[in-house]
Amino acid sequence: MWWQTKNSQIAFVTTLFLTVVAIHHTTAANLKVADTINSVCDEAASSISVSTTFLHKIDTATQQAKNLQKSALKWRLAAAADTNKDQAKAKLALALLLRQRAMRTQAAISAASGDLQAAAAVLQARAAALLTAHKLQPKAAPTKVSAANEDASNNFGTTGAKCTIQMTQTVAAGTCTLDKIADQSIGEEETPSPAKASIKATPDAYFIPQKLTVAALAAGTAGTNSNLNNADPATKDCYNGGSGRSDRTHALGADVTYTPTSSHTISAVAIGTAEDSKLNCGAQPDLEARSSGSLAAVKWAVCAGLTTKVDSEPDITAKTGSDLMQQADILPIAEQLLFSKDELGAIPSDQRTQKIKDKTQEVYGKGPNDFKTNYLEALTTKLSYNLGKQNVNEDINTIVKKTEAEVILSHFEGINYNQKQDKSTEKESSDKAPNKEETAKKSDKGDDKKDGDNKAATANCTSHSTQDACTKGQNCKWENNACKDSSILVTKKFALSVVSAAFVALLF
Repeated sequence: MWWQTKNSQIAFVTTLFLTVVAIHHTTAANLKVADTINSVCDEAASSISVSTTFLHKIDTATQQAKNLQKSALKWRLAAAADTNKDQAKAKLALALLLRQRAMRTQAAISAASGDLQAAAAVLQARAAALLTAHKLQPKAAPTKVSAANEDASNNFGTTGAKCTIQMTQTVAAGTCTLDKIADQSIGEEETPSPAKASIKATPDAYFIPQKLTVAALAAGTAGTNSNLNNADPATKDCYNGGSGRSDRTHALGADVTYTPTSSHTISAVAIGTAEDSKLNCGAQPDLEARSSGSLAAVKWAVCAGLTTKVDSEPDITAKTGSDLMQQADILPIAEQLLFSKDELGAIPSDQRTQKIKDKTQEVYGKGPNDFKTNYLEALTTKLSYNLGKQNVNEDINTIVKKTEAEVILSHFEGINYNQKQDKSTEKESSDKAPNKEETAKKSDKGDDKKDGDNKAATANCTSHSTQDACTKGQNCKWENNACKDSSILVTKKFALSVVSAAFVALLF
């Protein structure tokens, strides 16, 4: 039977070993910076540092969104100043690409800022609570500073006495160094994972006031106030008679002792639960929990803040048309701006994506320097414009830094608009201009009168001596017993209408 007992022992030891190994592998390790925390001051410093990184994520992404908007403005200016219609469209496509990236970055900020700001607020509240508690934490029993006797007959049913002892609380000395942990610079905390999802923290009991123990002492007839007319400078007792506590005749006093009633040991705590190889941080605590800086809120804050990302989009980094066509988000824009409706309609659906890529590469350049020469250098080419009464000659990179950048853009866009309007007017005029054959027909019919013909008509009118003959004449009118040419009045009205139109144009 001895071998059975031995086998049982081996089985027990093996099971115990495997259990220990399993526990070791299922317990997440501490995060890199959190693992260096060994004091309340360390945790306060870490809380401040980590909360700053949460807000820095928002600030960095916000700045990137602004940079993208500024880059979009650069390409809008380049497009507005370009007289080449096709290149202007291509530059406008780059502006739209950057504008969309700025909008997506802003959307990512909006989605993440709620948790990041809440997590930062939790850790800031935690740091404030830790530092306050650290300053108020008892180091030892209060120090008695004075004692005074007083009649207390009204407090009891018979003669009584009171000894009032004043004390000051003894608290931990020194302040925390908040830019270091264990005298070392604070590094950047790593992102938690199921394998690393623990921090070291102070228990909530640290914020609960510690208990003090008071022991009341009495000797002789301490209930008679007249027997307690002295105060011991050392023990702060009220007394009468004797040279010390050991031989007091009458005495009344109290001693206060302090012993920590709860553990303040910093220990490792899990900040999330592993689910499907991912870390679940749980729900955001309510406002009261977040404001208190409790350990439960801290665990959520560290987990959520470190795992929440703000996906900011990049600026255009392409150096060639080939690089640009590989960026998926420009293809829908290129499809709309670089193709005509007829061109798109002629492309088979299964070839559309590749054709758009090919067109993108063609427009922005296949050569190693085409994109730089035809597009990037446009940002450093100087533009001439009027700003108030001052004529300015600056490149686009300089213009976008000005507060008037949008106004300057409007200037160039206005020039383009006016040029388009002029071309449209010219086309309409050419479409309406009569051809030679029509002009000849009008001349034959007498519809198109020359200046000489008008003068002849005037002369003919004055030759009529009677009203009847005058009214039958062309463009003649009987007035003040004379026959006159009525076409002069029409000409005056026409001239007046032209002047009126010009005046209205000046007003607007």
